[in-house]
Amino acid sequence: MTILRNSNKISNDFYSLLSFDLKYYLYEEPVAVLSELSGNRYLSFKEVNAIERQKGSLFAEINISNPAIIKLPLCNGIFEHYYRYEFDKLPDEEKWMLAKGYDAKTFGPYTPYLLRLIVLGYQN
Repeated sequence: MTILRNSNKISNDFYSLLSFDLKYYLYEEPVAVLSELSGNRYLSFKEVNAIERQKGSLFAEINISNPAIIKLPLCNGIFEHYYRYEFDKLPDEEKWMLAKGYDAKTFGPYTPYLLRLIVLGYQN
């Protein structure tokens, strides 16, 4: 990245945007691996909790609620993991409240994405 910046072939604005996008993209793979590992039924409860804590610390390092990251094409995968992570931590009653007023099958596996509406301030 520094080579691109120093080459004077790209603007500082483009460099900033690309750096921002790549930063979030680089978090996606470790989060995806941790998500896959936490679903391993052969792991102990303690091991799964350690994996979930590690995912939580990665999410804490990036500002997932930053509205600018919605525009970044490389960041889409991190949302899937983040909202599933947050959704799984919710009590069943809160999960139900997210889709209140809709048939249980309306959102299917995409129900965790309803959390994005809350982050963006679309609460009813």
